[in-house]
Amino acid sequence: AHPDVQEKVHKEIQEVVGDSGDVTLADLNCLTYLEQVIMETLRLHGSVPLIMRQATKETKLTTVTLPAGSRVMIPLFALGHNEDVFPEPEKFLPDRFSPEVTRERHVYAFLPFSGGPRNCIGKRYSMIYMKTILVHILRRFRLHTKLRLCDIEYVAKTVMFSQTKLPIEFECR
Repeated sequence: AHPDVQEKVHKEIQEVVGDSGDVTLADLNCLTYLEQVIMETLRLHGSVPLIMRQATKETKLTTVTLPAGSRVMIPLFALGHNEDVFPEPEKFLPDRFSPEVTRERHVYAFLPFSGGPRNCIGKRYSMIYMKTILVHILRRFRLHTKLRLCDIEYVAKTVMFSQTKLPIEFECR
């Protein structure tokens, strides 16, 4: 459950939002480390295993040319676990998504919400929702689990879901 990361997020929440009251959009936009944690979580446990695209015109890649109309499958899970882009891909390292590191990475190296003109219409809403829920949980509780990343078994269908129960203990702060 990464207690060091939780404490860093809790500190950020305390500095930006405090203990009580509503969370504003301005507050959420200031929670940059929390966003890094969410992005690293999506990298490790993305909800969509792959996306499909179709080439609208002939497209030359490094070693192959795709004819117009070719269907292309983009394996999002594999992108998030690419060692060339994310060294030690099985480790939970939110600093991979710090502004400095993100600037150095190709914009299409990680696509939790797809990319380009047909990206996920709910991207902004889902980030607002995730941040809001996590603020309310993490300012009141510490989370604990004995489960390890390697213990989680996924099933890939339209979306990824865990076949493993995910027991989490909530400890009051």
